[in-house]
Amino acid sequence: DMLSRLKQIIWLRDVDYKKHKEHRLSDIGQSLIKKSKVLFLKQEVINTTEFWTENTISNLWVQIEFLKCQGVLSAAETQLIYTDFHDLLDFLKGQLENPEMNKQIYLCEYLPKSNNGLLMSENGSRSFLSFAGTNYVTSSNVTLAKDLLKWFENQKYCAVHLNTNAVKREQFFKDMHDSLRKQRNR
Repeated sequence: DMLSRLKQIIWLRDVDYKKHKEHRLSDIGQSLIKKSKVLFLKQEVINTTEFWTENTISNLWVQIEFLKCQGVLSAAETQLIYTDFHDLLDFLKGQLENPEMNKQIYLCEYLPKSNNGLLMSENGSRSFLSFAGTNYVTSSNVTLAKDLLKWFENQKYCAVHLNTNAVKREQFFKDMHDSLRKQRNR
């Protein structure tokens, strides 16, 4: 719940910092957390492909430290967030080890267009172009969708597929846990 609350605080501040700069984790209601969990579980049954780098979570560490320095997060809340993140890493690793799961994660050297998304269905495609951290401009433009799909396919070609490469998957999650341990002990 704490990691989910943190994500909500970060999103609110991205949307309107002046309005939400005083928000604390306790301001995020339980109903919103429950709704987030429902959406997360619904998303898990959709075929998804994610592109990560070795530094995917380093931005999260910076955000946590920033919020701690601002007095938004207490030391105890920060430790609870780290516990939630540890559990999330274990959950993701378990998903990648299960060949029947819909999630595919590719490890890239770098990502020049991070956080973009493409939703493809029988009803057409929708592109999601990231701006300001967690916000998106959406488009149903066919040419944009084709270009974004081409970019995604190129990234897959240049990346390591963590679902099928057990050695790299083990190393990646070990590195993530090591990074988390260092953060916890700061």
